[in-house]
Amino acid sequence: MSDVKFLTDENGVKTDIILNIDEYYSLLEEIEDLRAITKRLDEEIVPHNIVKEMMFKNE
Repeated sequence: MSDVKFLTDENGVKTDIILNIDEYYSLLEEIEDLRAITKRLDEEIVPHNIVKEMMFKNE
């Protein structure tokens, strides 16, 4: 985050942030990725070799 700017109130407390639009969209994408990960935490983990076997079995 290179061009981050903060707005402060009269007491110097940060109240707002100004981001480059590309950085903003990048942060939104990261949030969506994290949301997807948390939704899948309870899913069964299937080892890679088993997935490969399943894929090639159906060809």
